[in-house]
Formats: sequence, structure tokens, C-alpha cells
Amino acid sequence: MVVVLIGSCLLFLSGCGDTSKAASPAPPPLTVEVATVFQQDTPIYNEWIATLDGYVNAQIQPHVSGYIIRQNYKEGSVVKKEQVLFEIDPRPFKAALDQAKAQLAQAKHSSAKPISMSSETHLWRKHGPSPRASSIRKFRQS
Repeated sequence: MVVVLIGSCLLFLSGCGDTSKAASPAPPPLTVEVATVFQQDTPIYNEWIATLDGYVNAQIQPHVSGYIIRQNYKEGSVVKKEQVLFEIDPRPFKAALDQAKAQLAQAKHSSAKPISMSSETHLWRKHGPSPRASSIRKFRQS
């Protein structure tokens, strides 16, 4: 115990040194920024990353095939019933219509000529009605 007492006294005395030595210089004063305060409205907004799903999501399926040349709505906008959403390139359909009109005109022109007996009519007279002929008759009757 005596050893502990002597050790603590030595430590106490060693900490009491000469304070007359030159002190370190004082730090320079801090720079402070000054701003003018004024009152204004500040909008409050938040940003989130998300995927939104509409209340009603429509499945859009085409009735015809073709190349889309125009989209008549903006993504996420409200659309109305019967509103045109897409425009398809009309050139292939116009070509098909022109071809059908030409075939119709050709058929009208050729119908003025006498019609010869077809091979199917000849076979029907020779062998009786074929299953195909009966289905054609049913189709024409409906």
C-alpha cells in the first residue's frame, strides 16, 4: 500500500510543471456566411420510384395485321370507348381491295359468256354427289 501511495504522489507532482512557457497562438476567427431572409411559398413534393397499375387495364388485340403508322393517345392517358388508338398503314388493304374489285369486274365480264360444264358437275352426274358438293350446297343454303 505504501508503494501505491508513493507512486500516485510522483504522478501528481510530475503533472504540475512550469506553466510560464509560451502558450500556443490563438486560432484565427471563424468566417461566417450571412444570408438575407425573405418569405416565399415553397412547393412540397416527393419523388418515388414505382410501377403504377390502372384501375381498369384493357387488353388491346388487333383484328387485322399491319404496320402501325400512328399512335393516337399518350401513354397513361384516359381513353374513351370507340376512340381510335392506332392507325395502321392502309396501303396493303387498298391493294387487296383493288385486286378484289378487279376480280369482280373480270368475273362479271366472263359471266356474259356461256358457262361450260365444270369437271365437278360431270363427276356428279357420273358417280353421284361428293361429300364436298353436299357441304357446298349446305353452305349456299345457309
